[in-house]
Formats: sequence, structure tokens, C-alpha cells
Amino acid sequence: GNPIVTIQGEQYATPTGVINGDIVLEQGATLYVEGDLEINGSVKGDGTLYVTGKTSFKGDSTVSTDVEQQVSLYSQDDVTLTGFDGSDFLSSLSGAQTHLGIAGQALSELKSLIATHELLPDSAQRDEFWLDLQALGVHTQDSREQSIYELRQIIGPNPSSPSEIFLAQRLNDLEAFFSSPADGVINTGGGTTDPEAAAIQQFEEGIWTRGLFAAVLFQGTQEHWEQVQNLVAQASLDRLGTAYFQGAVYTEGYFFANNDVTILGGLLVNGVSGDEARPVQLLDANGNPTGESVELRSGDVYLGKNSRITYVEELFNQDEANVSSGPQLLEASLWMGR
Repeated sequence: GNPIVTIQGEQYATPTGVINGDIVLEQGATLYVEGDLEINGSVKGDGTLYVTGKTSFKGDSTVSTDVEQQVSLYSQDDVTLTGFDGSDFLSSLSGAQTHLGIAGQALSELKSLIATHELLPDSAQRDEFWLDLQALGVHTQDSREQSIYELRQIIGPNPSSPSEIFLAQRLNDLEAFFSSPADGVINTGGGTTDPEAAAIQQFEEGIWTRGLFAAVLFQGTQEHWEQVQNLVAQASLDRLGTAYFQGAVYTEGYFFANNDVTILGGLLVNGVSGDEARPVQLLDANGNPTGESVELRSGDVYLGKNSRITYVEELFNQDEANVSSGPQLLEASLWMGR
């Protein structure tokens, strides 16, 4: 994955070039940027980002189930958010649709099955989940095609293009979640070496770990089970190639999103009156010019090639105890995608 640039507390920056890596705002952190900010990676976490110039960044391959993990971005100039065109790339791969169909059916069956088990399944009920887990993950005793593993194999062992790298990461994360815990997993804190117990410990520490579903099924608590239910409910293969930004964006320039990217949150565009339109060149997921362009001026919103905004109302409920951080700052007036 990308290098991680962690921001804590209150920090100031004057970038002199492209930042290669994902910016992660932790525990309500605030980053002030003087000038333009160009990130060859995503922006995520819990905090606020102020930019006096233009802002450009990429979507993320994962979506957090934690409602606190939201970013407020304020940019005094244009904002550009790009994805990786993963859906089109996936549809171009020979054999991919067959495996997607198998995985999609298994995921649908698993969601229906989970819906009938509000309480953590007991030992007599665990076998009900086995066939679907075999289709979605990697296990030692398989009688059903490991469809997500096969999709990952189609992409190849050494992904090189942005689309390949993005999709490989998405598939790796999905496969790991539904697989058996790796033998010999050792907790980073020096705890148990039992694979299932270690997977649960790592999850409690905020570490995404292999075999989480199976670990919770066999050794988890009711609280763990409810968290896993939420993760499975959120999982989707319909837009596997979509990248995401979680939070709210405010800009006094234009907002441009392209190549299969979704905002989960909200958008406020407050353009300058009388601003002249300027051409914006369209690029593919690899950063190469497509030969096409669009004319945009301050206040315009462009959603290109499978890009969209999903307004999440819960993120903008006023919290009087914490009015100075997170996307609540934008709750007064939002441009909303329905």
C-alpha cells in the first residue's frame, strides 16, 4: 500500500511538491496547508484539513464503519478527487465476471444468513456459514471455488498500474476478512499465538487482520459479532472498483471528481461570482490524457465516469459538545447528491 503520513494535533505545512502517500488525520487532528496540496494518495481519518490553494487527491480502497472516521476538507481553490477506474478495468479482464458472479451470490447468501442470526451463532449453527465462506476466502478444506482468490490471480502476482494495484488491495482485504486466520499469528503486543484469539486481539487494537469473520464465529463475543455483522452488511461487489472519500468537502473553486470515485458525506461549493471558465483536461486512471476536456468555473460540480456523492445525513447532525471538528462544520448548507 501507499506510505502513511500521520497527522496528530495541530500542524502547519507548505508543500513544495507532490506528497506520495495517504494522509491520515488522527483523533480530531487539524492540518493547515499554505498553497496548493497535491496528494498521490488518499485523505482519511478523523480531523480537518485547511488548504489556501488547490487540492487534489485520490479515493481510498476501504470504507470505515466508524462514524467518527470522517474528514472535513476546506479548500480556497479548486478540488480534484480521482479514482482508479476499477470497474471498467475489472470488466475488461477475461473470466472476471464468472468469479464475480460466484462471489456475489455467496456474499448475498451470507448476508441473508447473518440476518437470521442476531445472536452469535453457537457451535451447532456454525456449519451453516461454511460454504459461503469457502467461496469468499481461503480455507484448508475447500469444496467450493475460491472466487475472490481467483479474481486476484487474474490480475496477476505483480500489479503495476494504479487500477491493478487498487483492485488487488480491495480483493486482498476482502479475501483476508473471509479466510481462515493464518497459522502462527502473533499479536503485536506479545499476546496469544492462537490464530483466532490473536485475530480478535488485533481487531480490538484497530488492526485489520486475516480471518476475522471465522475468528469471531468461533471465539468472539456478542459485541464482536455485531461489529462483524456491520462489516458484512457494508461489503459489496457491485462497485468493487469504486474508490471513496469519507467526510465533507467545502471549496470556493470548482469540484471535479472522475474515474469511479464516491464521496460518502457531503459537498458545499461556494464559487466566486463572475469567475471565467477554464479547461480541465480529463485523464485516465493512469494519469494519461484522454484527449478530452471540460470547461469549469468556480462553483461548478463535475462528476465524471461513474463518480457520485452519497449524502450521509448522520454525519451532519449538530453535536454541541464538539462543534469545531469533523464534517459538522458543514451542516448548515450542503450540496447533496441523492
